[in-house]
Amino acid sequence: MRSISGHALIEISKHAGDEMKGYYHIVLPLAYFGARDQVPEIRKIWEQLWEDNTAGNVPPNLLLTFVLHVPKSNNFLFFISSLIHKDR
Repeated sequence: MRSISGHALIEISKHAGDEMKGYYHIVLPLAYFGARDQVPEIRKIWEQLWEDNTAGNVPPNLLLTFVLHVPKSNNFLFFISSLIHKDR
């Protein structure tokens, strides 16, 4: 499941990059943590997603928000949920 999600996001990124930018606040935290997976094959997929989407086109304030809030979050799923529901 982790690899399928990563592959799907990579393909969306390749074919609908502009639309993907609107979801960076969700996708980039997932890619960040996925790039630290213990399974090398899965880690490689998420590293590719991270590298493909952070090559100079990510607003610095988005990365700063991510860096400042993720380490303080005791519950990663709660953090992701709060990002998703922020848009509603």
